Amino acid sequence: MNNSLPIPLLSIALASLLAGSLPVGGPSLRRGFHVLASLVAAGCTAWGIALTPGNGPGAWADPWLPMLALQGPDGWLILVLCLITACLVAAAPARDASDGVTGGTVFLCAANLLAHAATSPLVMGVGWAMTAVPFLVGRRAMQGAGRHWLVPMLGSAAAFAVASVLARDKEGTGTVAWLLVLAAVVARKGLFPFHGWVVRMFHETPLAWVAVAFNGRLGSLLLLRFETGHDGIPAWVVDAASVLVIGSAVVCSLRGLVEKDPRRLLGYLFVGQSGLVLGGVISINEEGFTGSLMHWMTVAVASSGLMALLRLMQARLPGLDWTTRTPGLARSAPRVATFFLLFALTLAGLPGTLGYCSQDLVLGGATEHSFAMGLVLAITSALNAIAVFRIYTQMFLGVRPRDSVTVPDLLPRERWPLVACILFLLAGGLFPGSVIRWKAPELHSRAAHGGK
Repeated sequence: MNNSLPIPLLSIALASLLAGSLPVGGPSLRRGFHVLASLVAAGCTAWGIALTPGNGPGAWADPWLPMLALQGPDGWLILVLCLITACLVAAAPARDASDGVTGGTVFLCAANLLAHAATSPLVMGVGWAMTAVPFLVGRRAMQGAGRHWLVPMLGSAAAFAVASVLARDKEGTGTVAWLLVLAAVVARKGLFPFHGWVVRMFHETPLAWVAVAFNGRLGSLLLLRFETGHDGIPAWVVDAASVLVIGSAVVCSLRGLVEKDPRRLLGYLFVGQSGLVLGGVISINEEGFTGSLMHWMTVAVASSGLMALLRLMQARLPGLDWTTRTPGLARSAPRVATFFLLFALTLAGLPGTLGYCSQDLVLGGATEHSFAMGLVLAITSALNAIAVFRIYTQMFLGVRPRDSVTVPDLLPRERWPLVACILFLLAGGLFPGSVIRWKAPELHSRAAHGGK
């Protein structure tokens, strides 16, 4: 590796996140400590991006930890994850700080940083396995949760580990290794037929953990790393992944039309969006890959905003049966309702948001690769929009009964992080060229590389 950062910024960022995940003081002090750690990591990452000329396809290694480097657009993805972590922790209820949810969220950000900045499969595998630690040790936060997270978290990590061992010889990477890579990607993303486990995680485990763990998109990252190291993706892997993307999009969009529980519906919507990201990755063209990276960021910000709002509403209304109609919440909490709608419609591709630009590129790239996949993804995106508006209507619209409980609106501590997320999505939608320029060198390199 020829390039090296002049300052050990990745080491500082990783140390900040690991130290920041420790429980310190009471809930308020603990939350502030966790937010500060996330912002320090974000600042270090942004500084590292500024120090790398153009942040092109070359890797810039950390001088203290050479196994970590800023590589192509990974720096921007790490930065977004750090900022999302800060927003989730800042908006988290006091109970989440007491139960260790905020500390686990920061630890998951550290695990994703390690995986994205890794220059070897071993370090990436360590980061991948670390994402399961909060689910394993967080007894208070995981109280009442089942073991459905084992397959997406540990099962995918095991498949990745075995595939890495089999693929040490680049020229000898065979069918078994690629099968394991595909299994790891599908299990981690929760694509059909593994979608049920991920949806159960949305329903039972802390939403902040789910947001950071799955928005790291380690499945797509693994596919890209294997493609770069082994002369492209084999055609049969692309075909199999296309079928799984189509199946996941159809199943999740149809299931979302009848789902009444908001957390489970968010899980189905998220799995469908994961399919869009993967669809852009496997399209083997510049348009699809550009849209995939843009949609990666869009889903990370918008879905994290939805999860933060849903967690706040459930903390304000404990014990409420969310499968029944709860009319009138928009009257007492108009900011919650407005932000929820904006985040949801961004995922549905609302014009003027980054979601519209990213979905347009993904669908264009997918259609160029396979007309059937592009058509199915376009139809299921429309069905997802219907499902999102239906759940919004169920939760927020209608006349509030006189004997209903008044729900407090967003506090300033909760409001401003979500405002920042909304501004990012709107600015990206109005100036998408700026987002594309962040990744331009890597996009041209990858598109020229192609696949088998």
